[in-house]
Amino acid sequence: MSLTHRLKGDHALSQMLSGLVLETRAINADILAPPLSTNYALVGTAFDYLMRMELSRRVKNAHATKWVAEMALDIIAVDPDVLSHPMYDTIVHGFADAIRVAKTRLSDYIAEPSLEKLMDLAMSALTLAKMDSYYRSGIVDRTLFTHEKKDAEDLMHLFEIVPWDQFMKSPLFLNPDFGRFSQMMNGADADIIAGDTLFDIKTTKHTEMRPHLAQLMGYVILSESYRKERPERPRISKIGIYFSRHGHIETIDISDVIGSLPYEEAKTKLLGGTTIPNAMFA
Repeated sequence: MSLTHRLKGDHALSQMLSGLVLETRAINADILAPPLSTNYALVGTAFDYLMRMELSRRVKNAHATKWVAEMALDIIAVDPDVLSHPMYDTIVHGFADAIRVAKTRLSDYIAEPSLEKLMDLAMSALTLAKMDSYYRSGIVDRTLFTHEKKDAEDLMHLFEIVPWDQFMKSPLFLNPDFGRFSQMMNGADADIIAGDTLFDIKTTKHTEMRPHLAQLMGYVILSESYRKERPERPRISKIGIYFSRHGHIETIDISDVIGSLPYEEAKTKLLGGTTIPNAMFA
């Protein structure tokens, strides 16, 4: 069960996690990049990819983990429903080609960035986002390589307003997972860890922190638990949301929260009763 589904199904746990942060302030930020289509989830996921790709270009020593789209390829190749499908080879080869093209485009863009290459990368980000959808739902998007022009334009507008310097901290982890603790939550991973701040990217018209606190604090618990095995991972002292349509970053200092009694109780409830894979085989 993923962290998101766990929180949706366990209201008490969600309340415990969000209750770790007692105060949030009202956020007043104008929308600088309004949505150009109704494909909100697709554009949001694609922008996650595009933003992390750009950060991998700007920060040479950034730590990047395996794309969710790559994990989707691993799964679809052995999916019983797909194996029996007459279009099996076409589907699997399509996923493999999408990964290959995206990685080639990213390498070319990093080596010699240009607007044309960035636009190509944005198209690949949309394809990868559709592959993510299969990973989450098990449904293959028949429009894998066909994208609406407005969605690509939307990505470019979002890209233009990112305050890049705010994320160029060291160490920088892109789409970080939490080892065996991620496995407990069906592959839970965060968007970005920059320095001592764990960020989530929200491509939405709404600027509210409170609805996302349980998820963020869940990530913090997984990250801090993993850090005991991997001390090179940074200690998290802040959580943040990047509201990408507003170009606005909001952070909260949680240094006093970690290790407190309510935190330990929430940690026990989140991790308790779940089988943790043996570290030798993680």
